[in-house]
Amino acid sequence: MSQNASLSGSSGIVNTDNTFIRCYTSKWQQTTLPNNKKIRSITCTASETIILTESNELFLFGDSLYYGEYLKKITDKLCQFNFIGFVNNYLKMDYVPKIKEIFGTFKIIILQLENNEFILFAFNGNKSHGLYIKDNLKMFATCPLSSRFIAINKSNEIKSLQFDYVNGIKEKTVSKSATKIIAKLIKKGIKILTCGGDFSVIVTGDNKMHFEGPNTFNSQSGIKTKEFEYTYLKTSFEATSEIEQVKCGYYHTVVLLNNGKVFAVGYNVLKQCGQNSMNMNVVTFTEFKLPIGLQIKEIGCNSRGTYFTTTNTDKVYFFGEVVEKLQQEEFGDVSAHCLNLQYSANLKFNTVAAGGWHYVVYYKNLGESKSLIYFKNNLQRLTTINNFFVDIYFNVK
Repeated sequence: MSQNASLSGSSGIVNTDNTFIRCYTSKWQQTTLPNNKKIRSITCTASETIILTESNELFLFGDSLYYGEYLKKITDKLCQFNFIGFVNNYLKMDYVPKIKEIFGTFKIIILQLENNEFILFAFNGNKSHGLYIKDNLKMFATCPLSSRFIAINKSNEIKSLQFDYVNGIKEKTVSKSATKIIAKLIKKGIKILTCGGDFSVIVTGDNKMHFEGPNTFNSQSGIKTKEFEYTYLKTSFEATSEIEQVKCGYYHTVVLLNNGKVFAVGYNVLKQCGQNSMNMNVVTFTEFKLPIGLQIKEIGCNSRGTYFTTTNTDKVYFFGEVVEKLQQEEFGDVSAHCLNLQYSANLKFNTVAAGGWHYVVYYKNLGESKSLIYFKNNLQRLTTINNFFVDIYFNVK
């Protein structure tokens, strides 16, 4: 006779680490990678989702993918990128580098390698474009709805790259005046560098914000400059609390402070800045009113949307486009669309990735070493009995 007892009571084998959900045009779709491939990280471009697996493989998911050079169709919306073929044949590399992390711009997919070098690639119809950056970069910034990839190398030089359908991925020239301004900011210490649709933001070590760009829809709180000529913006919170995070939508900017408060400025047509106003724009950084007791863990943006994850709930709060069909809750002066990270009985997620016009929610092994992941996977295999994953198993004969 054999008996088993579970202290957790959870039924079903949990395969969260090979499954993600994606919301595009207000419809959430669940997708599982083939052959039990485990997700290490997910990023987005404007409309595609890029998945990096634990085995150094890359998959692309989207509604308008083409299938051809270096891309192999798996399903109607999922394809696998022939990374080995791309680096060996297109980039003429004689080895296959290990990918550390992935990022996306409007069209470019960025691979950060373990040696802190970078590979960039993009697709134009059935033609591939790529670039290998050997510069050892100190920091860089981009976002899935921006045409910009801005980087600062160890020589304190700023690099700017862009993609167009004629020339592929090319480096842009940075003016001498902009280079001087950036050099001064580097001396102060750059704490945060991030991008929006047509602008970027630097937060220096003295907790001050510096913007560059055309200030479209007041995304820079009135600061309008030439490209990369960063200009200081005095904020109401710079002297009261440290800036912890800055995220940008296409035309709005959101700030999370160390004291837990959130401020936003810019395009607010879908209430993505948290203000229930008839005005299209929020003209100065204004506090995003939070429910009492809610503790914000992470902020993020898509094109015309904002989201928060929290430390004291399992919910993701979305504001603006894409997520209209989720359950709504009152949230300060506006309504939030809520998604529970405990998505179903056997699926729980912990990470959100934002694209230009979509969101992806998935499980990321945060801070787990390869040894710990290996141990956990084997423990799950050994302690799964009759389709139950148990904490303790007693075998009585």
